[in-house]
Amino acid sequence: MQTLEASAEELRRAEDLILQAFRKSLDEYLRGRPDPRPQPSDDRAIFGLADKAVRDYHAATARDSSLARLSQVQYWEIRQRLYVTHGALGPLGELLAIDGVEDIHIDGPEGGYLEFGDHREPLPVQYGSEDELVTLVRFYAEQAGKHFDPSNPIVTVTMRDGSRLNAILPPVAKPLAITIRKQQLRRFLYLEDLAKAGTIPHGALRLLEASVRARLNIILSGPTGTGKTTLARVLALLIPEGERTCVLETETELWLHELRRGFISLEERDANVEGAGRVTLQDLFQRGVRSGAKRPSTCCTP
Repeated sequence: MQTLEASAEELRRAEDLILQAFRKSLDEYLRGRPDPRPQPSDDRAIFGLADKAVRDYHAATARDSSLARLSQVQYWEIRQRLYVTHGALGPLGELLAIDGVEDIHIDGPEGGYLEFGDHREPLPVQYGSEDELVTLVRFYAEQAGKHFDPSNPIVTVTMRDGSRLNAILPPVAKPLAITIRKQQLRRFLYLEDLAKAGTIPHGALRLLEASVRARLNIILSGPTGTGKTTLARVLALLIPEGERTCVLETETELWLHELRRGFISLEERDANVEGAGRVTLQDLFQRGVRSGAKRPSTCCTP
């Protein structure tokens, strides 16, 4: 993983160039439509255009020394910003693009709040109706091979920008309840970062590093929001480069495959409406072993 980050000015110039290329591709993609606004069915294509613009710039840095080299996290953040601000997420994209927001809580079409690290704020946007929200959640659930209907009133989906969406349909929830946890890759990538923030004691750093090098089994347990996923990501990044590692998850949250080569992300999948296609963590573990992964047992569950 490239850890040296470009300066703020270098990042601004790089993002401007990537944005220009992305907008040109997006305009060509949407050209000729009666309604030029992106639709939910364009979701995959728009994410692909954002990804291509980022990758093309990265490839160009190898040929042109005047272009700033960015870290993997900076590339990831640019791609996610392009996706949420130009895709079909509507007001939800506006919320995800707000700097510093960590959690979004939507209680029906009008209520809710944004949660930052140290405070909360009321939602700055409102949806037209509850049906509009249900349609949006249902689309992303179906994209993930899941269902959101009276027979399946609770759904959890990892969106393309890395955010994790949980929704509960009425009458189980009154009103419709949606919680979105925004992916925060930047905050902590190293054990030293966690120690400085007081999350773990400094005296535990060498023990944790040695445990990873010795390939010991490590179990992380705790309530929601206590940093289990963050610590798991930081520990996984201590695995020596070159070791093929399969990451098994019920929902993609670690995003290690975006941060460094050698990580393979495997995600559990529910059965379809016909009852077929289910993939369990046990299935994924077996495939991980057969794929030749050096560490196939890395696993993250809620």
